[in-house]
Formats: sequence, structure tokens, C-alpha cells
Amino acid sequence: MRFAPAYQSKAARSQLNAIAAIAVVALLLSCSKQSDEDVDVHGNGLTRYAERVLGVDPLAPTNPLVLIPVVTGEEPFVLTYEVPVRTDVLSNRCELFLWDNGTAADTSEIKRHTNGTYLVTWDTLFAAFGQHALQLRLGTPFPLSVFGPKRMENVTNLVQFDPASTSFGGKIHIEGKLHCGSADYRIDISDINTNLVKTIFGHTDKGAIKQGWDLRDDAGQVRDDQEFRAKVYIRPTPAGVSNGAPPNAGFPPSLPP
Repeated sequence: MRFAPAYQSKAARSQLNAIAAIAVVALLLSCSKQSDEDVDVHGNGLTRYAERVLGVDPLAPTNPLVLIPVVTGEEPFVLTYEVPVRTDVLSNRCELFLWDNGTAADTSEIKRHTNGTYLVTWDTLFAAFGQHALQLRLGTPFPLSVFGPKRMENVTNLVQFDPASTSFGGKIHIEGKLHCGSADYRIDISDINTNLVKTIFGHTDKGAIKQGWDLRDDAGQVRDDQEFRAKVYIRPTPAGVSNGAPPNAGFPPSLPP
């Protein structure tokens, strides 16, 4: 069987070409309109679309994606910031993210404040020792990334805990990287009412803590609690102190559940 193109008159072909030309022009106009939305017009790091979503005053187009510290008493292990944005970004197909040194901060949470702004919490127990450049990112439907100004924070925790330590089954694994190669440590595990359940002593020369607990308390009884709290105390050895670590360090707040 052979197929041949259907016959079209010259007039019909001209009409189709005109329709195609109109479609191309419409497509170009659509692309032009979209690109205008994705342009930083005022040089403030915000696209035109982002400015509308965030409710930025066109006469004073400052970037509102700033991290304003809020004191909660959980410092320096949990840092909280307020973001002076009062619009509902989710209803505009957008979302806020916290970035840490150029990548998404996994151990952070962003939620609406009771006054209509946003609250950002960042758990430093899972952050590496040293300087961190924090900034907010607004995810929009357009390709260009929208960021707020950077805020520098200095994390001085001797231990960078593994987020997997916050959940458990038949055994708890407390793991983390140390800022010193050699150290003694003590782990106090308590119930949610702060009653001491188990004390574990250990030592490492590998720059890391990898400690397991079988849920048996100091009396040998298996606990069926759904949640525990842990305090980790570090005492670097002379070799660890020479590496720049302080002689003693404690981490009184609990590991998040």
C-alpha cells in the first residue's frame, strides 16, 4: 500500500502558512512575557515575579528574604530567624528554602509565624564545625534562582551528628563526626521527663563517635519508651586539644526525636 500527500490548493497552503506565522509570533510573545517575569529589574536579587509574590514595594524595592535572629533560649544548637514576608508564597506556586553554604539545609524548618511572617529554624547539631553562609531561596515557576542576602554563622560544636541518630527501632545508634581526632566521651540518655536512663562512656581515636545502645537501662531492663533525650560530653585528649579543640565540651540539649 502506498501513501501520497493529500492535494492542497495554493490558497489553502497560504492560509496554513499564515496561521503558522501567527502561532510563531504568539509563541515568541509568550516567551518574551515569561522572560520579563524572570528578570531582576531593580538589582536586588529578586525577579519581577518574585517581587509581586513577596509584596515588595516598587518604590522601595528592598529584598525581604533576610534572616533576622530571634532569641529562643535554644542557642547555639538551634538557631531561629524571622523573615519579614507576610504574603502566602505557597498560594503563588512558590516555596521558601534555607540554604547552607550553597546547598539546601536538610535540618531546617520554615513555617508561618502567628504574626503572618515566617519563622526559620536551623539545627546546628548536624552542621559541620566552622563558618556557614545561610540564605533564603525562593523557589518560583521560573528558572532563575531567587536568593536573599547571606548571613554568616559560626558553628563551634565539636560534634556533627548524623541525622539518622534521631530515629531508632530495636537499637539506638548515636553517630557523629568530631572536630578532633581523639577524645573521651560520655553520653547521658534520659526519658522525656529528664530521668536518667543510661550512661555510656567511650573513647575514639578515629575522629568520630559510633555508639550503639540496645535500649537496656543501667539496671538491665529493656525500655519501651517512644522517645529519649541524649546529652553528649566530649573531652579531647592532648592530641585532640593540639588540633584546636577546647579541653572540654558539653552538648546539653537533646537530640531531636
